[in-house]
Amino acid sequence: MSSSKHTKIKERLALSQRVLATGFEMPSCNRCEKKHLKCVVSDDSKCCSQCVRVNARCDACVPSISDWDKIEREEHCLQAEEEAAMAKILRLRQQQRLFCSRAKDMLCHGLKTMDKLDEAEEKERREAEAKGALLHTPPTTVSEDVAPDQDFFAVLSHGFFEHWGVDGEMPPAILDS
Repeated sequence: MSSSKHTKIKERLALSQRVLATGFEMPSCNRCEKKHLKCVVSDDSKCCSQCVRVNARCDACVPSISDWDKIEREEHCLQAEEEAAMAKILRLRQQQRLFCSRAKDMLCHGLKTMDKLDEAEEKERREAEAKGALLHTPPTTVSEDVAPDQDFFAVLSHGFFEHWGVDGEMPPAILDS
């Protein structure tokens, strides 16, 4: 151990003895309280004798104005941080409400679209059934007053009916097995 280090230790121990001899017992600092030691502070020392002896930080003395200012600044910073966090939470909740509303609107729109498509398909199916019923009914005597653009069978060629196995006669019945 170097002589300067040894000298510092001796000085610290001597100061600790002076504080113990001239000081008075105070409510324990944090270190003395944890170690269950007697906390003695002198008027001319900011640290108790035990903290001086081991060169530890001591909080036995009355806090200074700068200590109080520092505490207040930290408190204000924490309050500002809390306010910012609350603002962010409120903003996120608003976004969630808007998201849910938008999702509901999209769902309603999708359901309405599906209903319209179902209606259109049903209408097409009924129209196809109606056309199919017209195609499968035997032609009645065509009156002379029917316009050629309204005669649906005239548009279809003879090959159309042969393609479907219809030659003008009654189609054979198909029995299910």
